[in-house]
Amino acid sequence: MSSYNKNDTCRMYINEKPNKDDIVIAEVISIEESFVNCKLLEYNNIEAMLSLRNIQRRRFRGKIPLRKKQVIYCQVLTEMDNEYTDISKRDVSANEIELIKLQWIKCKFVHSLFKTVLVNSEMTLLNLYEKFGWKLCEEDGGHIYDYLDKFVENPELIDNYDLEQDIKDLLITTMKKKFKAKEREIRATIEMTCFTHHGIQGIKNVLIKNKCEGIKMCVINCPLYSITMRCLNTDEGIKKMNEIINQIGEDIKEYGGKMDIKDKPKVFEKENNNYLNK
Repeated sequence: MSSYNKNDTCRMYINEKPNKDDIVIAEVISIEESFVNCKLLEYNNIEAMLSLRNIQRRRFRGKIPLRKKQVIYCQVLTEMDNEYTDISKRDVSANEIELIKLQWIKCKFVHSLFKTVLVNSEMTLLNLYEKFGWKLCEEDGGHIYDYLDKFVENPELIDNYDLEQDIKDLLITTMKKKFKAKEREIRATIEMTCFTHHGIQGIKNVLIKNKCEGIKMCVINCPLYSITMRCLNTDEGIKKMNEIINQIGEDIKEYGGKMDIKDKPKVFEKENNNYLNK
């Protein structure tokens, strides 16, 4: 197999060009007398034109408030089938910028992952997007990134796609490496007591019954108990932990005990040693 050409790039979406009103990421190529020439980073660097009147709402005099290689966030003004792509920077809101920044992070992650897989393959980046990437979200929409973590826990799903076995194996291996670093820890604290004749044995029975793969339960300082788990999808993780806590509450009642939630399930950042609001 020939070595993968690092310059072999392609667009990041199934559409070859953005639709009208889409928010896109553009990089300034050159600043001309009456317009700014840009390239659209998500669409394989196709060129787009930003007229001076669409740079900002306020009028400016003298030097254009942009510089070469500056990354800007713009709205597309032309239809997809138009020969030229006109963009505007003046009406893009702060909320739209935050959303496209998040989208861009996902795009770069997927692009990097796919390039890693194809380092020693003759398959092109475009082929991998067509046979695998874009098929992931063709039914439900969304972004490719949002569907990749399911292959980490269920690698057999990769067999549903028309890829060579070595590419399938590399995809699974690479996804596991990339996503492992992105696992987050979720923690909760509960208070559990049992003053019937079952006592501490009743509490032990409840904890053992509800302990499952990926969930850790331990005593902090009686009657406080911590529940922790690591997961990729924090929303699903919090939902699962809430279900377990509710079940613990129901089970301890059968022993005549009581359970209260002291700290609801939250994402825990080890670097800062504190909880994130979730």
